[in-house]
Amino acid sequence: MKRIVLGLSLACIALLPQRSQAQREPQDVRRVIVTSSYVIENGQRTSKFFATKQEIYDSLGRMHTEIFYNNDHYPQNYVWNEFDGNKLKASDYFVNEKLAYRIAYKRNGENKVTEIKHLVASDKEPALYQTISYTYKKGLLTTTAGKDARGKTGFKATHKYDNKGTEISRKVKVKNTVPLDSIVELTRIPAYDSLGRIISKTETITYYPARKVTQTTEYTYNNIDSVATETLYNEAKAKVWSKEYIYRPNDKRLQQVKTTDANGTLVEWTARRFELYPTRDRRNRILE
Repeated sequence: MKRIVLGLSLACIALLPQRSQAQREPQDVRRVIVTSSYVIENGQRTSKFFATKQEIYDSLGRMHTEIFYNNDHYPQNYVWNEFDGNKLKASDYFVNEKLAYRIAYKRNGENKVTEIKHLVASDKEPALYQTISYTYKKGLLTTTAGKDARGKTGFKATHKYDNKGTEISRKVKVKNTVPLDSIVELTRIPAYDSLGRIISKTETITYYPARKVTQTTEYTYNNIDSVATETLYNEAKAKVWSKEYIYRPNDKRLQQVKTTDANGTLVEWTARRFELYPTRDRRNRILE
């Protein structure tokens, strides 16, 4: 590992609005993962790049902050996570530097989420929009039920699986609220290789209120049993895009993603940098 002087990474963290910083206690920063995007010109990667996202972890490995940069390279949107021990307790989502909504979690003894409260920003404290409960059977989610702020039924979803635990059907009855992902119906037809890995899935998804999408995704795998390529096809079986995933050989962490369009032209190339801050003053960093 290489030790270098503190540079851009934590300087960007300091750009978060001072108003918002005052509402939160200082957080321990031990590790930072910086995702950057290369500038693409004429289908070729250039040497220019800019940060698009940061994931900030404490000494216990908990990701307490996510920062997303806009096209002007400013940290406009971000997420604050709260924990109870190592369990995620709540997440605050900021859009355009203002709190947009909050998700609070309850979990069972197996650390599965059994209830979330979806609160939206208001003039004072975040106001309850809906409560969503989750029911499991043999470790698989079978029912999702939402209630609005008055306690009335918002929606109810039923989930079905194949013998490998892949969700193959979801049907949602909507009344007063919709699921967080806006899906009201889903069918999925998976195909597996001899090792039980998904090599393709054809999905038909209906989003609220009436947008319907049919698509097929195909996967290949590398020698460390991780996804090597992912290719998306539309309903007419025409290629939409393809992604190539590149992993670090020493620890097998995902490091780069290359995306090409339907014609095979490079349109995006992202890379991840892994930083370690060994001391609380964060004067130095180590590139892992």
